[in-house]
Amino acid sequence: MSGTSVNSACTDCLSSSPHLNSTHPHIDEDEELLQYIWREYLHPKQYEWVLIAGYIIVFLVSLVGNTLVCFAVWKNHHMHTVTNYFIVNLSFADILVTITCLPASLVVDITETWFFGKTLCKILPYLQTISVSVSVLTLSCIAQDRWYAICHPLKFKSTAKRARKSIILIWLVSCVIMIPQAIVMECSSLLPELTNKTSLFTACDEQWGGKFREEFKAAFICHCFGRDETHKERVRGRTSTDSRKSLSTQVNNFDNISRISDQAV
Repeated sequence: MSGTSVNSACTDCLSSSPHLNSTHPHIDEDEELLQYIWREYLHPKQYEWVLIAGYIIVFLVSLVGNTLVCFAVWKNHHMHTVTNYFIVNLSFADILVTITCLPASLVVDITETWFFGKTLCKILPYLQTISVSVSVLTLSCIAQDRWYAICHPLKFKSTAKRARKSIILIWLVSCVIMIPQAIVMECSSLLPELTNKTSLFTACDEQWGGKFREEFKAAFICHCFGRDETHKERVRGRTSTDSRKSLSTQVNNFDNISRISDQAV
């Protein structure tokens, strides 16, 4: 949820509410403000009903389609291949995205409010990022498997057992690397004076904190830079070794040619 849009909405509603107090002097000011917020900012507009219908269609198609993929592979034993194992894992990740992301995102987009509490504020974004990470890593494994099958078919043989181990590793890695996402998610009220009366305009956002954000960025950048330098060193070492082997081969070939020429003479 965009904090800027919500803050501007709160500012507008607070600035617009005084004229309502003059027209309804007997209604509690806070209750009147809440009614105004609901009517002007939270109640779905006409175009938002189109968005709701689109979300529902995507939810149903994704849930049914990915479930059918998993069921088809499970029922047909001839489809129990390495690639299909990864595709089923990708479908599981898509189902997780569908369940954890679409309903919550729809409610937040329409109402500009997080209604699901502090616990789910940490759990749902954590599960969403896990599913995204699983999808990316699964696609990477599929690409690597196809690359080995085409470029090095005799060096590496893909098996169902290796595929299952890779899938388990994908989920474990995704769960570990996304822990910071669960740590930094916090609920905050954009109308503190109404916190005890309503949960409207409650935001679920990342609260990194200056020091933790900088430390995390520095650690991530150092890790990426270190891996890049290590890869460059390996490439340079491999290139140097190949060059020496090539030079040695050329020298040996030259010696053989010279020896054959001497014998012929």
